Amino acid sequence: MQIGTIVSSRSHTLYTCRILGRGEAAEAFSPADHALGTLVGMRLEDVTLVAILTDTQLYNPDYGSRSPRITQPDALAVFAPDYLDELATLVELTVIGSLAEDGSAQQGCASLAASIGTVVSTLSEAEFDAFHTAGGSLRIAYLPGLLANPQPQMLQVLTRLLAVLAERYPDEAPSLQLLADDIAWRTSIRPLEARL
Repeated sequence: MQIGTIVSSRSHTLYTCRILGRGEAAEAFSPADHALGTLVGMRLEDVTLVAILTDTQLYNPDYGSRSPRITQPDALAVFAPDYLDELATLVELTVIGSLAEDGSAQQGCASLAASIGTVVSTLSEAEFDAFHTAGGSLRIAYLPGLLANPQPQMLQVLTRLLAVLAERYPDEAPSLQLLADDIAWRTSIRPLEARL
């Protein structure tokens, strides 16, 4: 299900997606569909870039504007039907691999790049499984790249992702719990060491 489109990028693996506004989406979706740590796909010609949502920004160009408005917001549809609502929810996506049409997955830095206007959609269950279970066993080779990301919320993003993986692949839950415990230690104990 489409949730947004790419509007910019900061690098080959970091993209900004504008979440579709009210009335723009063909199917209704909830805020949970673009929650922190959600995996999404960006469909190119014959491959889907797989990315994880790592940050959210709210954009309101009118905030702080002290000038009066002639038309009130609820009357814009009548008096200014061509008015473009500039309020937006922007999310940062970090590409963690790609998924080919034949179901083969490549984890890590993808060789292809998305372009402005590329559609961003939630991953189907089949796509989620194909990306994570190449060769029949769970693979999360993208994890070291995400751990190296300096964003403060990245450890919470990874904790959420590991919980989703543990629920989806219960046979791997003990190993995933070890990783989650290590990340919890990095989140809570390591910052305290720097102060001692």
